[in-house]
Amino acid sequence: MAIPNPITALVAFLKDDAEVTTQAGTKVFGAELPPDEAVNMPQKCIVIQAAGGPVGPGRSRIRYNVIRIDVKGYGTTPETAWDVYQAAYDALKQLVPTKQGPALLYDASVAGGPLQLRDANLEWPMVLGSFDVSVSEVAV
Repeated sequence: MAIPNPITALVAFLKDDAEVTTQAGTKVFGAELPPDEAVNMPQKCIVIQAAGGPVGPGRSRIRYNVIRIDVKGYGTTPETAWDVYQAAYDALKQLVPTKQGPALLYDASVAGGPLQLRDANLEWPMVLGSFDVSVSEVAV
């Protein structure tokens, strides 16, 4: 069986969080902002992207890995972008072993950030933070 996609699992995890839903609704996306959402920007939403990661247990035969993700909280103003990011930050900091679809997420720890800035290409308000997320490589 294929290794479960941890980004898909993290998107589902954040969409299930009450404060994330309050801040961003269902607008939590993996990898990139969908083109049909980009035309509505700036708006409150979250994008989670794989961002490399530490060299850890993934090099052994143990079916477990630590991936680094970037969490981008967007908003209509720098303040709303901060609020959106903080909702994702709080949810990830409270992550305990959780099954999302076929994936098992163990925990998340802050790896860097937050950094308050504007999207490099389009100047949308954004807050960026990085997390190391422990995940199973075995479908459950």
